[in-house]
Amino acid sequence: KNVGVVLQVFDDYLKVINDEGNLDNVKLGVINKKFQKDRRVSVFDAHHNTLHLENMVKCVQGRLQNRVGTIKFIFKNTLFLQNKEFF
Repeated sequence: KNVGVVLQVFDDYLKVINDEGNLDNVKLGVINKKFQKDRRVSVFDAHHNTLHLENMVKCVQGRLQNRVGTIKFIFKNTLFLQNKEFF
């Protein structure tokens, strides 16, 4: 199962960024479940700091290393960040 955030809605498909950072065009009938944004949700980082929505974070490893972004969505252990350079 994949998790993603809808970026754009078209007549017969959605443009989605998935949990691996890839953009996908997804047909409307394929979407199984919608999760509501919960403002109370929080997670812990590797140093046991609590992270909430709208916190600014810096990626310390991976292909987006040293990029800074704002947490827009949290799903289990996946953070979806917004970076002004990309959006």
